[in-house]
Amino acid sequence: PDGKTVYAASTSRRVVLAFDIISPGVLAPEPLPAVPGRFVTTWANKTYLDSLAIEANGNIAQATLIESAGITSIDPVTGGQEFFPFPDLLTTNICFGGADMMDAWVCLSTTGKLAKCRWPRPGLKLNHNA
Repeated sequence: PDGKTVYAASTSRRVVLAFDIISPGVLAPEPLPAVPGRFVTTWANKTYLDSLAIEANGNIAQATLIESAGITSIDPVTGGQEFFPFPDLLTTNICFGGADMMDAWVCLSTTGKLAKCRWPRPGLKLNHNA
């Protein structure tokens, strides 16, 4: 939410990483360039990662595929996970909207459906949102 961190999900490695932003479009240098980013969390089972969105409180809403099909809300400080299952093995995308930013739109790619649900917390408004 403060614009100082960007998160990346490595699909097949099942890991979420954080990178510090030092100015628009510029990441902080890595202490060990061969191992970029700070570790946030991972999954031990056959769960793969797709897109993510950010909640207003800073949590990462990560789309998860196959064994843990749904959206996992991740605390970026502790790596703690709160899982929200969806009825599709390929739950691939999430975004937030609505007047209070608590409507979550979730892509269910195996069935080709778009689900709308109420999220327990508001999503982060994007810079272009009014």
